[in-house]
Amino acid sequence: MSLVDLSRWQFATTVICRMTFPAITVRLSILLSVVYGLYWRTGRAVYLQMWHVVEGVVDGVLGDDPGAGALRPQRGVQL
Repeated sequence: MSLVDLSRWQFATTVICRMTFPAITVRLSILLSVVYGLYWRTGRAVYLQMWHVVEGVVDGVLGDDPGAGALRPQRGVQL
């Protein structure tokens, strides 16, 4: 494998990541809005818990809080 081939692979993976991750983030933010709207409308705690999980995934994807992901402790949600 030559240096040109490696450069092409690097460019391809960069383009794939730069196209995929923003699309995932936008879709997760829409899901976040829908789930919080369901919580606001119904008042059921399960929607608030789902909102915290999706928020954790979005934080993990965006990289604002490394290691936070979906496994961080919930903020006082009682079922």
